Amino acid sequence: MAIKRKLTKNAVDALQPGAEPYNVRDSEVPGFFIRVFPNGTKKWKLEYRPGGRGVSTERIDLGNTRAVTPDQARKQAIANLAEVAAGGNPAKARMARRREMTVAHLVDQYAAEGAGHMKLRTRAYAIAALKHHLVPILGSLRISEVTTRDVER
Repeated sequence: MAIKRKLTKNAVDALQPGAEPYNVRDSEVPGFFIRVFPNGTKKWKLEYRPGGRGVSTERIDLGNTRAVTPDQARKQAIANLAEVAAGGNPAKARMARRREMTVAHLVDQYAAEGAGHMKLRTRAYAIAALKHHLVPILGSLRISEVTTRDVER
C-alpha cells in the first residue's frame, strides 16, 4: 500500500528509515514522491509517463532532502511535469546532457583525428596551444555551455 500525504518539512523530518527502501507520495503533485533508504538518506523523485498511457514510466531524481527544500523540489517537479505535457522528456534530456562532449574531450579528439591536414610541427604547436590555453579555462564545460564571452575570455 502506498503512503500518500502532503510532503512538508515536518513530514519529511518525521520519516524514519526502514529495513527496505520505501516511497511516500505527495498528495498534491501527481508522481512527486520521496524515497527513504535504510541508511537514512532521503531523495526527492518524480515519476511520469512521457507520451501518456501505454509508455513505461520514467523517474528523475530531484535532489537530496538536505540540499533541496520541499517547496523547491515541488516547483521543480511541476516544471518537469509541464515539460512532459509539452512533449518533452526530462530524464532523456538529462542523460543526453551527461553524455555530451566536454571541451577537453573535443580537443583530444581534434588532436587524434582532426588535425591531420596540418604539417607536423604546426599540428604539434596548435595542439599544445589548445591544451595549454583552452583546456584549463574551458575544459570542464560541455560544448553546449560554451558562450561567446567564454571564448573571448
